[in-house]
Amino acid sequence: MEIEKPDIKIQKIRVGITHGDINGISYEIILKAFRDHRMLEFFTPIIYGSPKVAAYYKKMLKIPQVTLNHIKAPERADRKAVNIINCVSNKVRVELGQATEIAGEAALTALQAAVRDLKEGKIDILVTAPISKPAIYSDNFQFKGHTWYLAKEFGVDDVLMLMVHEDLRVAVVTDHVPLRDVAGELTEEKILSKIRLFNKSLKTDFAIDGPLIAVLSLNPHAGDEGLIGDEEQKIIIPAIEKAKEEGINVLGPYAADGFFASENYKNFDGVLAMYHDQGLIPFKVLSRGQGVNYTAGLPIIRTSPDHGVAYDIAGLNKADHNSFVNALFVARTIYKNRQMLGEAKPLEKQNMEDLMHTLKPAKPSEIQEVESMQEEDKADQVKEAKQSPQPVEDKQEQQEQKLSQQIQTEVGTVDEELELDASLPQHEDIVTDETIETHIDEPLQISGNEQEDTQPAESANGQDNDKKSNNRSRENRQNQQGRRFPFRRHRENFKDYSDLT
Repeated sequence: MEIEKPDIKIQKIRVGITHGDINGISYEIILKAFRDHRMLEFFTPIIYGSPKVAAYYKKMLKIPQVTLNHIKAPERADRKAVNIINCVSNKVRVELGQATEIAGEAALTALQAAVRDLKEGKIDILVTAPISKPAIYSDNFQFKGHTWYLAKEFGVDDVLMLMVHEDLRVAVVTDHVPLRDVAGELTEEKILSKIRLFNKSLKTDFAIDGPLIAVLSLNPHAGDEGLIGDEEQKIIIPAIEKAKEEGINVLGPYAADGFFASENYKNFDGVLAMYHDQGLIPFKVLSRGQGVNYTAGLPIIRTSPDHGVAYDIAGLNKADHNSFVNALFVARTIYKNRQMLGEAKPLEKQNMEDLMHTLKPAKPSEIQEVESMQEEDKADQVKEAKQSPQPVEDKQEQQEQKLSQQIQTEVGTVDEELELDASLPQHEDIVTDETIETHIDEPLQISGNEQEDTQPAESANGQDNDKKSNNRSRENRQNQQGRRFPFRRHRENFKDYSDLT
């Protein structure tokens, strides 16, 4: 589940929920989600469906905790209740586990009503329960799913199917396309368009500054330089290079099997797969039923659980509602991010993006980059010292004086430090670049026990003890930096995959 950003005067969000296919698990996951009354602290839910069908499932599944408030329009929604608008005939009939024409019509009328209110601003976000595509397909709905219907309704030429679970975000270039047609569907312009949409969504919807995107290959082993297909050389790589020219941080193409197996996906903010199963199989394995389907590229916000109607368990009280709950909170987070960035003035926007950028935890590759720079600086210092040698006696005297001054300073000012720290909050909420640089450059403060270790050793192993103490201090400093002081990301310096491992 996405971590929410600081409050921006949004107490509750009006979420429109379409009931999907009435013969599947839709009502089960909706009712289970709102058994916890704390959900009403975040949302004003408005279900577009059937009070009769909802009552049927409440009784069958024994979920009395949810009280439904019947309303005729979103304006009459009770902010402290689960509201429901009747969109279908009272003659509607439930046939568990069956794809019926009646169920398809009920799903479509609910979706149409919710989209109409979304266009008029009567609801803030839309969360759709699963539909049966064979059941809903008709003269009035000739689409492969919600995504393409919403794109047409809101006048958008291109959208992106994006699967979300915490920091894992996987998008696909070709979605519901037969596998035999995938290669023919891929073009340089199509891949480039998806990269642009992905980059924009990561910035605007997920508040990630300078996102880094990985692009997967189409063929096994990324084509082995043309031996197993040439789509990488002719289509995918040129699209990646054009995206880089536009200032987008994108790398690839990577062979999908090794990419996920070696956990390299953790080094990226988003992963763009070439086709549906290439991206969704590893995503669903990693998300373990907690994932969310988000339609990026729309002017409105729509999410859904990452599963289907599940006819096989309909009515058995076995459905897991966590994916649906996550869909609610991901939509809410995206809504707040858009509001936060959209309402800010240009200068405030930049400051806000910089702040989010600074607070983002450092990745191992970024920490290694900083450490490498530090090692280079130390090597330069050693080289300069060798070029201008000093007498051994002078060096030892200077080191002893410096160490003595450092210990006296720390012992003499310990009370001041304690008094100053007591006036600060326990954890810093904001870390500036200046603070980061200070903690990178300054040595770690030495505790009482460590001071003894730093005293000149009389034994033959004195130098070894000093090295061990310095190594411990360095490890402590690295651990503190990685935990409390995130680094700014300079991803434009990444030239190839080796920089990320």
